[in-house]
Amino acid sequence: MKLGLQHYVKQNKLNKGFACASQLGNPPQRPKQLKMTIQQTVSPPGLYPPKHYPKATNTTSTALSPGEQPTSDEFSQIFHKTELKFRPDEIIYTDGSRKEIPGIGLVTGSGVYREHKHAHLSLKVHPYEQGMLNTINRAEVAALLIAVRHCRPGVKESIATDSKCSMQKIGMHLRSPSSTVDDCHRPLLEAIGHEILQRAHAGDETILLKHIGIHGNEMADKLANEAADECCMSRHFDYDLSNDYTQPFKDKFWFQHTIQVQTAGGPAETKACIRDSDDFLRKALHDKHKLGQSKQDSLHFQLWDKVQPFRVKPHSDALWTMPSVPESHKRNIFKYRTGQVRNKNMAFKRRMSYMPGQPIARDTRCPLCRGDDSQGHIFGSRMHPDMSKQYTARHDKATRTVIQAFTKGQCGNHYLIADVGKIEGLKGIGVHSKRVPAFVLPDRCLQASGLDPMVERGFLQGGAVDTRSKMRPDMMIVEMTAGEQQQYLHHDDNSGSRLTPLTPVMPNGNPRSIKIVEGGYCPDTRYEEKLQEKGAPHKALEEALKDYGYNVTTLPIIIGQSGTQYHTTSDVLARIGIEHGPASKVMSKLHEHSVLTLHKILTSRRILEGRSQTKADKTGQIHLRFRIFSLSLRAMAYGHSSGLPP
Repeated sequence: MKLGLQHYVKQNKLNKGFACASQLGNPPQRPKQLKMTIQQTVSPPGLYPPKHYPKATNTTSTALSPGEQPTSDEFSQIFHKTELKFRPDEIIYTDGSRKEIPGIGLVTGSGVYREHKHAHLSLKVHPYEQGMLNTINRAEVAALLIAVRHCRPGVKESIATDSKCSMQKIGMHLRSPSSTVDDCHRPLLEAIGHEILQRAHAGDETILLKHIGIHGNEMADKLANEAADECCMSRHFDYDLSNDYTQPFKDKFWFQHTIQVQTAGGPAETKACIRDSDDFLRKALHDKHKLGQSKQDSLHFQLWDKVQPFRVKPHSDALWTMPSVPESHKRNIFKYRTGQVRNKNMAFKRRMSYMPGQPIARDTRCPLCRGDDSQGHIFGSRMHPDMSKQYTARHDKATRTVIQAFTKGQCGNHYLIADVGKIEGLKGIGVHSKRVPAFVLPDRCLQASGLDPMVERGFLQGGAVDTRSKMRPDMMIVEMTAGEQQQYLHHDDNSGSRLTPLTPVMPNGNPRSIKIVEGGYCPDTRYEEKLQEKGAPHKALEEALKDYGYNVTTLPIIIGQSGTQYHTTSDVLARIGIEHGPASKVMSKLHEHSVLTLHKILTSRRILEGRSQTKADKTGQIHLRFRIFSLSLRAMAYGHSSGLPP
């Protein structure tokens, strides 16, 4: 809150005087802006004009002649007749100090000062010994508590502090006491609030002000430094709060650790609460405390612990803060990562019903494909045609996300082959072909590698299987020069076989580079197994390209089913020309896409289960009716043969 004068000196007459002097050819040296504050004339300095003040009349009416400057007596006459909003000698100034003394450690002290001749204050306060509460914030709050206690009854008191944090905490506690329940200085805040409320009930007003750099502040700061120095010397304090308000967590459980304190008999060990600070917690707590009472000998825990070094944590766990991911999706991700997604195998082992209204599960068979059911079976096995389409769509969209970033990168002008959708849609994102064309890998190279192309100009012969149709990498990047790009990038599939084959050597003499990028999803904890599998599907294509003379590299992009991103993905994105910034965005998109798709797959599975159960119920009803009908016929036949009446 800014303090100061209630009146500014008007400069109209001065301006007229300077104008006349300039016309006479003897312009005086114009002083700086004639807006004076208490800092220039009245002690203490540093006060500023308030935002709202009553209108005041000018105390001077004497016009200044040209070249004449106002004297110091005139200024003092102006300021002595101006009434201040807050009298500096009546304000109570508080300050805190914290310093480190060799051999002792960190010490704190507080000072309270008022200059009033009839109510003078000059107090040194000892806030706390060494420990959790030995902070500069406690020193500031302790000084405010002593200042509030020394407020005179029946007088409107003003207390000035330079601690914005202390003012905010006191305001929070007065407005909402529950907001400071976990604050380590809660007892002090409660005491200050109690004192202020008592004065309010008595009709007395207390105002907290901000100050810095004025005389009262300097005196309070001096007292605070003296109080901090006396912690290891005479230990003479006006107030000692080191044993008061020291149990902020008396009604809570909190970690403690052993610390060294300086006593009269020398260094000693004592127990103290751990400060609520991340760095301090990491140093004070052992690693095992972070795991709590979790079951660490289970297979699920061991698999997750094994895959931790390969995960990119910021991109693997970003879903918890993504606004685009609903809470229902987060719950399913949490169930997946903890192995608690409901499946038939789980229901059988726990002897519970798999679906509401059903008896206890008697087997582990999937209700859709009758195979062994599990969490991995739900999200990775092609148990139903509708589920297979969703797995394929998940894979294709993830690869298209990588392609869109690749075409904007450093290698986006190379020839790109991709089989992740229809060619009409792929050409719009920079894909040139879905199959390996003949000018990249001629038919003679396939024959030399022991493969029968069984194709001529892209058409099948006699219904035989097209060998090239089996060579369908997710992405295949063929390096080209600028001249080759004009020749090869704008051809159609039918004319590809008539183009001149590429040479396996670039014009600069280096082998032509071809990168095969193969993406895929896997259970988040099965990363290493999936990494070994990704190179196998295109082994024949890789060998044929190498036999022709290309420099071939296979790059796997592996994504966890619940959105886990691995370091190999960031390495592959960098190797295909995607810079760090766009690569980070690609990984975020892949993570979000995986999370949303997992929820969609699980929802589809539940819908298909309901349909299959409804169909089974109807089939059971038909069998029951047929059974009743057959029993009725048998009863009628038995009665007819025995001569009984119908």
